[in-house]
Amino acid sequence: MVESDRYQARALPAAALLTYVAVEVLRVWLPAIWILPGGRDAPLWVPTGLALLVLIAPAIVLLPLWRGWSRTAWSVALLLTVLGRLALAWPLDGTLRLVIASATLAGAIGGLAVLAGGRLPSVGLLGVLLGLTANVIVHLGLRTHDVLWRSDPVALLLTGTVVLATLAGGLRLRREIRGSGPDPAGAAWPWLLTAPALLLVGVLSGVPGRTAVAVGWSVALTAGVLGSAHVLGALLAVAAPRLGRGRLGALGGVLVIVGTAGALRPEGPAAVAAQALLAVGVGAVIGAAAATVLTGAPPDTLPASLRRAAACVGAWTLLGLALILYYGAYQVALPLPNRTLLLVAALGLGLAGAQVWRAQRLRTGTIAAADGRRLSLGTAGTIAGLGVVAALAAAAGPAVPSPAPDTEQSVTVALLNLRLGFDPSGRFALREVLEVLDEADPDVVVLNEINRGWLLTGGHDLVRLLGDELGLTTVFAPAADELMGNAVLTRYPIEEASIERLPRGNATMARSQAALLLRWTDDQQLGVIATHLSLPGGPDDGTQIAQARAVAAMVARLRDRHVPVVVAGTLNATRESAEVETFAPLLRPALPEGSATYPSDDPELLIDHVLISDDLHVAEVSVPFVHVSEHLPIVVVLEHRPD
Repeated sequence: MVESDRYQARALPAAALLTYVAVEVLRVWLPAIWILPGGRDAPLWVPTGLALLVLIAPAIVLLPLWRGWSRTAWSVALLLTVLGRLALAWPLDGTLRLVIASATLAGAIGGLAVLAGGRLPSVGLLGVLLGLTANVIVHLGLRTHDVLWRSDPVALLLTGTVVLATLAGGLRLRREIRGSGPDPAGAAWPWLLTAPALLLVGVLSGVPGRTAVAVGWSVALTAGVLGSAHVLGALLAVAAPRLGRGRLGALGGVLVIVGTAGALRPEGPAAVAAQALLAVGVGAVIGAAAATVLTGAPPDTLPASLRRAAACVGAWTLLGLALILYYGAYQVALPLPNRTLLLVAALGLGLAGAQVWRAQRLRTGTIAAADGRRLSLGTAGTIAGLGVVAALAAAAGPAVPSPAPDTEQSVTVALLNLRLGFDPSGRFALREVLEVLDEADPDVVVLNEINRGWLLTGGHDLVRLLGDELGLTTVFAPAADELMGNAVLTRYPIEEASIERLPRGNATMARSQAALLLRWTDDQQLGVIATHLSLPGGPDDGTQIAQARAVAAMVARLRDRHVPVVVAGTLNATRESAEVETFAPLLRPALPEGSATYPSDDPELLIDHVLISDDLHVAEVSVPFVHVSEHLPIVVVLEHRPD
């Protein structure tokens, strides 16, 4: 094996593994960076500044690269990545987890920067795509409950495999890394493409919850469709030198733009098709860029290797900034809609594909085949195999039983504001939430602040994870966007369901209500309304009261049909407030005077409410003192007494 082929055979899997670990850790680091520094009520500049500090830190590798100490930089980056990834397998305190996740992420990005500045940088760029694809597929196969938040044998096995493979691959590549030598040719801008690629995949094309909202497919079918699309994109990338870089780049650019535009609103099969097109397009563009070496850099500039390494670090920094701004738009009003960021990212990839096509079409001499492009399909075949395993693993999850009418005259209603699934320490608390709900054995569960795939909070589809584990039918009501809102889980048959937007007023985040008509017993229906009102505004802001009136109007419509009604949710108002008083003619509080649910570590306020109609009687009520969220859960047992 010639030297370049040996380097290529070792650099490709090393780049893929580093990227896999980086994206895996990103799903832990982002929620920690968002929740812990001062809480979610902190100004947007706090998480933004901390995120940028961590993501810019890998730029320190530029100094050893400039001095010819590439092997030393690689060794340090590899050590940080492996040790940090191993440490994250332990149940760590929130702040300690944030520190270790930051160091691990910085190490992985630093390692990728070394590869970007080394020989055959195109191989490293292709490895980034393959690592991203592998992470998406494993994420699908784990039903979005990622390894770093689990401690079961499968998670430990995957952790050991990833850590050992990364260490072994990194050590093998270390022997091929030169301390000094001729500056390898290659432009820096293709490495900047990793920012829009990671953004679009993380927010749009690799999100099974978005598919579930659009068409309601099973987990296995969703994993199969999205996984196949990403595998096809990876295969196109690997085969780019044979398929024609120019044509593939142009086609990929069109697919990215069309796919992004179609996937923004998850409504119907067309949106799922757009997700698939986007996944394929990202692979095609990155593959076309990786299969080329753009030359002609202006004289008297930084060496090409340093420019590429800086572009690699800059791409991750841009990604972090874009994600903070995208999700920060739900807390702070921005000049433009946050979807503009996704469209800009798609346009950037589209223009990159067009640039590859144009350069080859005009034969300007600025584009040439990359060195040593005898890429094996072995790595891509492994990715494809992972796709099959992902679909099978996703299909092996628990099945939701068909509900049946109950003969009991009592109903147990549980309410919990999930805070996006994280406890006050910033740890993903899925298992703890399940334990609380299992103990309550509810017939109806109302959940606020539940999301179906925000990358900012780890990409979990909490609706499906909780519904499947509890064996309950789910109804999701989007609020902030298509993936975050309220949910109702129930064991009763759902006869009617209505989802409505609430008046938004001046609030930065949209709100909604879900009204369900359930078949409680053979001869009795039950109305359940789940909602979450906006935070209090200024003295002249009537948003909250307008929202409360909209919910009360829904209650009145159900009461006109002589249906007993339960309203549950975080109203962000106390019992004596005008918002809660709005329901007084129709409903009364189920919790006794003096109850408090917020904050969970030292509850002082009752802002989470269960309100019931007069024909319902409270048989039992409890507020379990558990720290699975910022809010305490509420469990109420109700009986129907029409007299």
